[in-house]
Amino acid sequence: MLSLARVIQVLLTLVVFWLCSLRLDKALYGTYQKIFVVIGFCSSLLALGLPLLIASLPAAQLEGLIRLIWKRTGRVYLALFLIIAVFILAFMRILPLPTRCLLLGLSLTSALYSVAEMLTIKRGKNRLVFLINLLYACAFGGIHYFFLFRVAFSLNALLGALTLLGILRICFTGTWEKSGTIPRREAPGDATLYTRQWTYLSLNQGLEAFSGNIDNLFLLWLLSAPLFAVYFNGSYEIPVSGILVSAAGTFISVQINQAGMGNAGILSLFHRVCLLLSCLLFPLFFFLQANAGLLFSWAFHGKYNDSVDIFLISSWILPLRVANYTVLLQNKMRSQRVFQGSLLGVVAKILLCTVLYNFFGVRGVAAAMVMGTGAQIVFYLYHSAKALDTRIYSVMPFLKLLLFFILFGILSFAGQWCVSRFMPGSGIVLPSLLFVTLACLSLLIYYPAARKGVSGAGS
Repeated sequence: MLSLARVIQVLLTLVVFWLCSLRLDKALYGTYQKIFVVIGFCSSLLALGLPLLIASLPAAQLEGLIRLIWKRTGRVYLALFLIIAVFILAFMRILPLPTRCLLLGLSLTSALYSVAEMLTIKRGKNRLVFLINLLYACAFGGIHYFFLFRVAFSLNALLGALTLLGILRICFTGTWEKSGTIPRREAPGDATLYTRQWTYLSLNQGLEAFSGNIDNLFLLWLLSAPLFAVYFNGSYEIPVSGILVSAAGTFISVQINQAGMGNAGILSLFHRVCLLLSCLLFPLFFFLQANAGLLFSWAFHGKYNDSVDIFLISSWILPLRVANYTVLLQNKMRSQRVFQGSLLGVVAKILLCTVLYNFFGVRGVAAAMVMGTGAQIVFYLYHSAKALDTRIYSVMPFLKLLLFFILFGILSFAGQWCVSRFMPGSGIVLPSLLFVTLACLSLLIYYPAARKGVSGAGS
């Protein structure tokens, strides 16, 4: 149920961004995306890993532990908020002061809700969270529709309305989450273990937020708003990949914990999930590579055709998304390796962005993000192999993935050739049907074997 709410939110956000890109001129749309890049980054920092920490705390001692940890770290949080406030108010001078204040408010409400949401989930009120998130997503889309189609667009008025909506969401959640059933017990006297865990989680979340937005933060001040709009639309990652990776990680963790798997069973499960994801992501990758020009012309009415070259580079991230590379380390209690991998990814992307931008411009930045992610993946696979007492080439089914990649490539481009040769005026419709058919057939063929293998791994 919660996953469904996330999917709806992601899809509605994608539709909102698409409508904004069509209705707004490039300068205003570029400014809009600059604002939401900063909001996404700052809200992740302000959350400080607390939602992840709450999820891992013992339910019976939740409130006592939170009070004790907050007593130790509350000043750190307030200091972080002041640093982010100074960053937004003093250094984001590309935006007017009222816009910067609203940006800070929206970042804070997003962060506070992520904490309130996890507390509500911990109290077993999943349906309430689903309802709140669904209503928020609908209201988010409705507010954008009002400002895009019903009145003269005002960025400050939009941000003000979204900030008010965020405050209402927090208040509504806070009103209901107090009625949960978790008993109020005091925490144990020594919460050092949980404080240390909070430290790793907060640092890792900050690094992940920075790592995922390095390219946008790097170009924030280097590009004008119209050029930033072109880069953003070209580098925007297909949301389905993130949803699939997150769902795969959750599924693997649940299966490992429920079945009490040994290393051999974990590897078998991981292999089959990787191959299952490849049945969707590989055809999607080749569809996008072959039809990027058509897709952008159809979706944006030719307005963002300059984004196609960037998109062709950025979409190479899709073949790398066939696995959740941190799930093995998390289940082997190697949180420090996950943090180190995030740090490596940040350093690699910064260095590559700096070097490649000087030679290839924004295309180099797009390539740097893919290459930096690849370096991070190699690090995770190496340490996953050590944790599972195996060799790195045994962690993933590399040979089968390569064969799948080649097979899907041949089938995709053969189908594309037939479409262009015999039905050249079909536009994007037939290539889309070709992708859907290929993905569905591959899933239908492989899923029964994968399901049987997963059951065998757990036994």
